[in-house]
Amino acid sequence: MSHVAAAALGAIAGATIFIGLPIGRVRGVSRALQGFLNAVATGVLIFLLWDILTHAVSPVETALAAFAHEVRTPLTGILAISNLLATSELDERERRWVDTIKAGAEHLASLATLFVDAARSGGLKF
Repeated sequence: MSHVAAAALGAIAGATIFIGLPIGRVRGVSRALQGFLNAVATGVLIFLLWDILTHAVSPVETALAAFAHEVRTPLTGILAISNLLATSELDERERRWVDTIKAGAEHLASLATLFVDAARSGGLKF
């Protein structure tokens, strides 16, 4: 739905609510007119909400996939360098540093993989 169409439907919903509130307080107006105005306003608002929610998912999935890719690429390099460092001669303190780097990078890589999997599976659908 375009921004113009959403604005038009919002204006219709707002107008029916704006008109419906004073009419609801007037005693001479039929229940049918009151019910019709309430139904139109409610229907338009529900439609707008549904449209916004269904279109909000795609940008989130794209952002998650891009974020995960941007994180996983450098993490692959960090893991490769830490594996190389682990094969070299290190004292105990340096080995703990390398193990800490590897553990942190592996944890971040697993989180990035979860993001990618969620974006690909469409697990964010409403």
